[in-house]
Amino acid sequence: MIGNTDNHIKNSSLIYGKDLSSIRLAPLYDVVCTKIYESSTDEMSVSINGNQNINQITKDDFEKEAKNCGLGSKVAMKIYDEVHNGIKKAIFDSAEELTQTGFSEAQSIAEKIFCKVVR
Repeated sequence: MIGNTDNHIKNSSLIYGKDLSSIRLAPLYDVVCTKIYESSTDEMSVSINGNQNINQITKDDFEKEAKNCGLGSKVAMKIYDEVHNGIKKAIFDSAEELTQTGFSEAQSIAEKIFCKVVR
């Protein structure tokens, strides 16, 4: 959804509870939109439902991939919708924060990301 084709999807970590009885996904890191660069490829390093072209991947592909991985479709699509619905806010909130710290191009980059990849 963010337009990242550089294989950083593998950058995920788990956080274990002190007694190792609980586990959760750590916050995302090193997640960037590579599609804002004209030299960026449309081919992802991993496939979603057998498709590697980022421009052709649909919500249906995510649902099918969830099933392929053995995940419940209902739960996976709930998470998909939460991420999809929250991504615009996250992009523009980040741009506002960066603008306040002196990064004057943050808003225009946020608009470019949103227009190029968030569908």
